Amino acid sequence: MRIISGKYKGKKLIAPEGLNTRPTADRTKESLFNILSSLLKKRGMDFENLTILDGFAGSGSIGIEFLSRGAQKAYFVECDSNAINCIKTNLPNEEKDKAEIHRDMLNLSTSSKAVDILFLDPPYKKGLIELALLELKKKNWINDKTIIYVETESKETDFLPEGFNLLNDYKYGKAKISLVQLS
Repeated sequence: MRIISGKYKGKKLIAPEGLNTRPTADRTKESLFNILSSLLKKRGMDFENLTILDGFAGSGSIGIEFLSRGAQKAYFVECDSNAINCIKTNLPNEEKDKAEIHRDMLNLSTSSKAVDILFLDPPYKKGLIELALLELKKKNWINDKTIIYVETESKETDFLPEGFNLLNDYKYGKAKISLVQLS
């Protein structure tokens, strides 16, 4: 597992041991960021100055990838202590002031401003996507301009709560990444 682009391109990342986390494969991550680059370009945006939330962050590879590409702020939400230690180890020293680590997706404080991009990669088939999206909406972490990506098992369906629309999905082996928008 490594950073695929930006100022930390090639940096190797560590992942928590055991089965509690499931790192996003480099190939899947590369495809995700290619799709996102195109979407940002259509919106007249780029990676610079974005704020992102990497939910169920595991090793932190998604959030760190955004920081490598110039994001101004990355929020990592992860409850596993071993994974949090990996995030802290993986974060380049120069980016630590741009990162905040939170432990509980369902008990975040209310945000003063919605993030630009939300990436959720919860444990599969636990019903956490619906709970997380509703909580993040209620606490102003997301709005109708937030680009939302959700990683699920490729066969998983009906994971979105009312008020969220599936725009597109992309399958990568056993994983599926869905582009979602708040309606």
